Amino acid sequence: LLLINEEDRAYAISHYGRRPDDIFVFRNGVNPSPLQPHQLTPGPPTVLFYGSWLERKGKSILVDTATRLAKAGVHLRWLLVGTGATEAVVLNDWPVHLHAAVEVKPHVKAEADDSIYQRASIFVLPSYYEGQPLTLLQAMESGRCVIASRCCGQLDIVQHGHNGFLFTPGDADELARLIALVVGDQDLRLKLGTQAKVDMASRRWPIVADEVVDRLEQFMHQRRSFG
Repeated sequence: LLLINEEDRAYAISHYGRRPDDIFVFRNGVNPSPLQPHQLTPGPPTVLFYGSWLERKGKSILVDTATRLAKAGVHLRWLLVGTGATEAVVLNDWPVHLHAAVEVKPHVKAEADDSIYQRASIFVLPSYYEGQPLTLLQAMESGRCVIASRCCGQLDIVQHGHNGFLFTPGDADELARLIALVVGDQDLRLKLGTQAKVDMASRRWPIVADEVVDRLEQFMHQRRSFG
């Protein structure tokens, strides 16, 4: 089996009786980015959400988090990219008093990624279900400070307090607290973003592609050996 995260691997072993040595958890990769962690610019920091505007992606948690932060006096810009849903549909889920702080880009081309991540100080991924999110990996390669839900492929990628933060899925209060923490502590935010970029050095696409090829070649060799 080729599986996309350790959570799926554990499920296959416990529910289907698969042998651990019959499973290969492959790694998704990143494209090299020239971006580096950066200082906050004047004005409210920008928080990036890059994904479909769906409940399973945590859209309600994101809106709840933004509302809590605004009420606490933490003023932010929210950049919502790749939503699929139109600006009108997305803004309908937000309180009217926050509309001016929200920018929606329903569709973007892959070559625009650097310009998207450049604008962000913080990347959030509040999903309930994921495989091994490419947007999260690319955010880390771009040196952004990432905050992701503690589940699925995120557990294989983000080490809490080392190269990003993890929060309990669905917990808007915890997500709001972590965002406020990194907004108020620039040294911490830069430290996490720097480590995230370092950790992505081993995930360039040629490297992770070779890992899959090597595993398949090993499997084919074993099959030939057993005749």
